[in-house]
Amino acid sequence: MVLKKIINKFKDAKSDKGIDNGQYHYQKAFDLVKIKNFGQAILSFEAASQKFKKEKDQLMEKRSFANALIYKYLNAKDGDEQVGLIKEIVHNLKGFDEIERMSFPYDLILSGELIEELTNKRNELVASVSSQAWQTRKQEEKVEEEASEERIGEIGRSLEEEIVEEVREVRFTEIEESLKEPEKKDKIIEVTNELIKAYLSSKDQERQLRYSEKIIEILKKLPPIAQIGILGGKVEIEGVILEVEARRYENLADLNKDHGEKVKLYLDAASTFKEIEKKKLLTFKYLVTDGHTNNGEERYLYNSACAIFYEAVREAKGTFNFEGVIKKLKEASRLFSNCGDEKWRVRCEKMIENLEKGATCWICKNNFKGYRVNYYEYFVDISPYFKHFVIENKLSSSVDIEENTVVLCRLCILLLQDIVMECSNKIINKRLEEPEDKKDDLKLYLEEVIKEGKSEIEKLRNELSEIKEVVLKRLNSVKDVDAEIDAEINAEIKKLAEINLKNRSELEDMIEDKEDLSFDQGLKNLTEIDLEEISEDKGGFKKDEL
Repeated sequence: MVLKKIINKFKDAKSDKGIDNGQYHYQKAFDLVKIKNFGQAILSFEAASQKFKKEKDQLMEKRSFANALIYKYLNAKDGDEQVGLIKEIVHNLKGFDEIERMSFPYDLILSGELIEELTNKRNELVASVSSQAWQTRKQEEKVEEEASEERIGEIGRSLEEEIVEEVREVRFTEIEESLKEPEKKDKIIEVTNELIKAYLSSKDQERQLRYSEKIIEILKKLPPIAQIGILGGKVEIEGVILEVEARRYENLADLNKDHGEKVKLYLDAASTFKEIEKKKLLTFKYLVTDGHTNNGEERYLYNSACAIFYEAVREAKGTFNFEGVIKKLKEASRLFSNCGDEKWRVRCEKMIENLEKGATCWICKNNFKGYRVNYYEYFVDISPYFKHFVIENKLSSSVDIEENTVVLCRLCILLLQDIVMECSNKIINKRLEEPEDKKDDLKLYLEEVIKEGKSEIEKLRNELSEIKEVVLKRLNSVKDVDAEIDAEINAEIKKLAEINLKNRSELEDMIEDKEDLSFDQGLKNLTEIDLEEISEDKGGFKKDEL
C-alpha cells in the first residue's frame, strides 16, 4: 500500500510540472537518468531530498539521498572514490526493504540484493585499487632504485676517471724515468700498452689530446711492442705512432669551431692516414667511431671529404656564385660514399639542394639563392585572410602558405637583430639605471628618516630630563614632609615618656612615705593628678565634666 501511494504521488507530480516539491524533483531526476545525464540527476535527487525534508517526509528524504549517492557512484571515475561511495550507499540502504531499480523509478529491487551487489563490487574495487597502488609503489621504487644506481654509477665513474687520471700521470713519470735505464725496457713496453688501451677507451676527446703527445713521444723511443689485445703478437711502433698522430688531428678538428682551421687539421689527418692507407688499423676497435675504420685508406677518404666539405661551407658564406661550392660538395659526397659514410653523403646532397634554391625576401623584396646561407625560412601563424592576400598578390616566392613559413634574407635578419639588440639594450640600460635612481631615492628617504629619528630622540631626552626634575622635586618634598612628621612623632613620644616617668616617680614616692591610704584612694589621687595635668594641657577641662 505504501509503495502504491508513493507511485501515485510520483504520477501526480509528473502530470503537474509547475509544482516545486520533492515528488517533482524526484521524478525529474529519473527523467534525467533515462538520458544518462547523471550529473544533473544527482543535483535533482539532492534537491528532492531537501524538499522532502521540508515536507517532513523522512522516508522519501532518505530514499532521495540514497539515489543521489548511487548515481554519484555510477558517475565516479576514480576507484578510491567509488569505494568510499559504496560504503556510504550500503550504510543508507539498510533503512529500506526496497528501492527503485536504477533508471526505472517504478521498478523496485530488494535493497538486500543491491547491498550484496554493491558490497561485492566494493571488494573488487578495493582489490583492484590495492593492486594498482602496489604496482605503482613497486614501479616508483624501481625508478628510485635505478636513479640511485645511476647516481652512484656517475659518482663511481667520476672517481674512477680521477683515479685513472692520477695513475696515468704517475705512469708517464715512471716511463720517462725508466727510459734512461735499458734494463727496464720490458716494463716500459708493458706500461705503454696499458696507457694506449686507456687512451683509446676514453670517450673524452680533450683527455685524448692531453695524453696523445706524451704517448707518441714515448712510443718513438721503444722497439716493437706487444700487439694490443693479442697475447704474444707484435706490432711495429711506427704504425701505432702514425695512427695516434692522425687521431690527434681528428680530435683537434672536431673540437675546433673555425672552419678554416678545421680544413687544415682534417688535411693533416688525411695525409697521416695516407702513409698507412694499405695497412689494417690497430686502435679503432677499442673506441667506437662513425665507421670507415677497416684500413688507413678508408680513414684517409673520410678526412679528405671532411676537409673539402668545410672548405665548401666556408666559401659558401663569402661568394655570390655557388658553382664552385657545389662542385666541391659533390666531390665531398663522392668521397663519403667511397668510405661508406651515408650520413655525411646525405648531408652534402642536402646542402647542394639548398644552395640551388631561390626565394624573395618578404621585407626587402630582393631575390636570393642559397637557402640557409643567404636567406632563411621562419615559421609564422598565417591567418586565412593573409593566405588569401598571398595568393591574390602572387607572393608565393616569399611565403609558403602550406608550410606556414616566410622568407627573410640574411641582411634583413641582421638588421632586425641589430634593431632588437638596440631596443633590448635600451630596456636593459633603463632597468639597470632604475636601481640607481631607486637607490638614491632610498638613500634620501633613509637620511630623512634618520634625521627625523634623531629629532624625536632629542625631544624624548628633553622630556625625560623634565620628568626627572619633577620626580626629584617630589621626592625631596616627600622627604621634607617625612622629616616633619618624624619630628612631631618623636616629640609626642618624648612628651609621653616624660609624663610616664613623672607619674612613676610620684607613685614610688607615695609608696616610700607609707601614707595611710587605701588602694582605691591612692588610685583616685593618681587619677586626679592625671586629669589635672590633662586639663591643663588641653585647655583646662573641669573634673565634673570628665
